[in-house]
Amino acid sequence: RICLITYKKLDQLVQQAVASFSDPDVELYMVAGLRNELITRQASAMIERADIVIAGGANARIARENFRVPVIDYFITDYDYMTAIQSALRLGERVAVVTYMSAIDRRMLDFFQKEQTDGRLVNLIYEDTEDIYRLLEEHQTDVVVGAAHPVEVGEKLGKYTVLLYPGERSILETIHNAKQIAQELCRDRRQGQFMTGVMSLTSEGILLADADGNILRCNPAAEELCAVASGSLEGRQAAELSEELDIRDPTLRKQW
Repeated sequence: RICLITYKKLDQLVQQAVASFSDPDVELYMVAGLRNELITRQASAMIERADIVIAGGANARIARENFRVPVIDYFITDYDYMTAIQSALRLGERVAVVTYMSAIDRRMLDFFQKEQTDGRLVNLIYEDTEDIYRLLEEHQTDVVVGAAHPVEVGEKLGKYTVLLYPGERSILETIHNAKQIAQELCRDRRQGQFMTGVMSLTSEGILLADADGNILRCNPAAEELCAVASGSLEGRQAAELSEELDIRDPTLRKQW
């Protein structure tokens, strides 16, 4: 199950891509909203039932911060950025690429500023809607390039806008990537469930540790052998535990 989070103008692009997508193994559905609208009870329930979420801009960050479901961004290439910026430069004298919480690639910005725009291009970084209004007014921009929300604000301010999202082909590519990631996650979960079953049923004590010797998981038999409370071994160092248990046999200590 793949959930695609959309908002305003992005909604139409995603609908077109979903309509052309055909794969009996994949269930696609959309949730439309912006930031806090995504954490309402109804929207949250739809997002949480997905195996993976596709989102962009501020919505991608909100989804990562509020949901346990893996999130990937809509695939946007440097070419998409350059095409959008070139289109914007034909529309007005001062162009703002408006991005959420992070800047665009510095090399791309330098290229346009030095080679083509003569100071006509600026990257504005926002955290909330009020920031977008304030920054656009302060910089007196004519054209707004950005995701659906900055474009919406730009239109309300009477500015030219260019939606910074790819076309149907790139959205479909993002969906295919999401399917592959979801399949890998499902395999990992099945392997984890198998390991959990083995660990819970065996009478042998089993500890799983990372490369640094930190205990990640253990089974009840291991806790019983170590005479510790349930859940108290995770996070400890296996080497320290071996000293506490006073394992003197060199062979057993090496195996531990």
